[in-house]
Amino acid sequence: MTFQEIYEQVRFEAFGDSIPNNSMINYIRGTGTGVVNNGLIAKAHKKVQDKNNFWFMMMTEVIQLQVGIQSYTLNDYTGTVALENKVKELISLVVKDQDDKFHEPLQLLRTGDAQRFFWPSDGQGQQYPTAFEMFGDELVIYPDITESNELHFIYYGYADRPPVNDDLFSQSEGDPVTMYAGDIIAQYTLSDVARVLKDWDLYKAAEDNANRMLLDLKIVDNQRRHALIHELPYIDC
Repeated sequence: MTFQEIYEQVRFEAFGDSIPNNSMINYIRGTGTGVVNNGLIAKAHKKVQDKNNFWFMMMTEVIQLQVGIQSYTLNDYTGTVALENKVKELISLVVKDQDDKFHEPLQLLRTGDAQRFFWPSDGQGQQYPTAFEMFGDELVIYPDITESNELHFIYYGYADRPPVNDDLFSQSEGDPVTMYAGDIIAQYTLSDVARVLKDWDLYKAAEDNANRMLLDLKIVDNQRRHALIHELPYIDC
């Protein structure tokens, strides 16, 4: 589904053939002059992503490691969105070397570990890093490296929020969240509209529908996570 299709579904289920007033339209869509990007669709869009780490939320940023540089600003790789609004949960950091070989995931260091294990050997680099620390949006790798390789930063991330521009909202093709969870977004949005209208029967029905659909999506997510395992042939050892 697109954001526009989600809006049209919500509008029809809440108002039928009637057209809501402009204030309500802007409140649902999060668009219009002076409107901050906090519309009900944007709220539901984020709510779905907060509920679970779905397969369609897995993202990868590729950081080009450079000899002599240990600190990297992750915002440079996640676009203009602040890191805390983009990265929900880190999965792993993996080095891909110049032979296209992936190495073991880097180890996350605890406070003081870098000083204890790596600082004494500063300047004694190796081909690729084996550990890292995080300080806000700063990533620090250890030990010093002697070869420029790729670091794959793999994480569950938030999709960009819906456009605030009315034309861009209407023309947007959506994203993986609306593709797989569009009906859930619509039902959560509808429950919020019903709450504003004080239509408590519609509110409960929409909320129940959203939660049921969300449970179904979690089942699909679990099936996808195990699909490769299930497809492996059984070998009697």
